[in-house]
Formats: sequence, C-alpha cells, structure tokens
Amino acid sequence: MLGVLTIGMFLLSFAVVSAQDNQDMVVSVNVLKTKVGISVPNEIIFKDIAAGYQSERKDFEVKNTGTTDVSITPNLGEDYVDGIFNFLTFKTTVSGDDVKIGYFEFDIEKPDMVGDIEKQSVYMHLDLTDFDEEITDNMLNHNATVVFTAMPI
Repeated sequence: MLGVLTIGMFLLSFAVVSAQDNQDMVVSVNVLKTKVGISVPNEIIFKDIAAGYQSERKDFEVKNTGTTDVSITPNLGEDYVDGIFNFLTFKTTVSGDDVKIGYFEFDIEKPDMVGDIEKQSVYMHLDLTDFDEEITDNMLNHNATVVFTAMPI
C-alpha cells in the first residue's frame, strides 16, 4: 500500500510540475528614421530705427519638431547685400551678451516624445549703435531673409 501511495504522489507531483499555459503577444511599432525639423516665426517687424540706436528687443521661440537634438545657427540669406541686417544680434537669455548674426549658435534638445516639440526662447535686436555708414534715404519696409540652419548633434 505504501508503494502505491508513493507512486500516486509521484504522478501527482509530476502532473503539477509539468502543467503549463502559454500565451502569445505580438508587439509592433513604427520605427521612424531620425528627422531634423525646426519651426521659426514667419516674420518679425522692428519699429523705426536710425543709425546710432538699438531697436526694441524682439522675443520669439524656435521649436525643435524633429527627433534629434539640434544645433541652430541663424544667417542672412545668400542674396542679402546691404549692411543694415549685418547688425542683427541674438541671445538665449535676457541677461546674456548679444551675439552678431553669423556668430550666434544655440542648441535645442529633442522633444520627450515623437510628435511633441521642444522650444527655445531667442531674443533679437537690430543694433545700429556702431553703424558708421551714412543713411542718405529712408529705407522703408527694408527687409532681409534670416535662414535658421539646424544640424543634428
């Protein structure tokens, strides 16, 4: 009787140990290639200014809409030949030093999630305090294109 009981216990423990249940789950995702993307305002308008003066400060945001950290540099468009907008200055903190266009660079981290945006405030002046050329005619609606180039970092 002891032998039958031992064999029964062995078979019962084997049944408990060998019992299993499997469930399958499919995991899928859309993996996107790295994208560099930024957004800037379409236009910024300064009030009237003359040689020897600095404009009011213009505040705007540059947005990282891509999927990677970027380094951004604003430059004048290739077709710009006049000297006025060579005196544009930028900074990313109100108390920071003004840096002339062509020498200014800043970074924006990638957004926390794909499809979100990360922002960086930028402050701009047109600083003609050291502009030494004579302005002989009013330059009404004088404008230039500023190209913001973003490079992945």
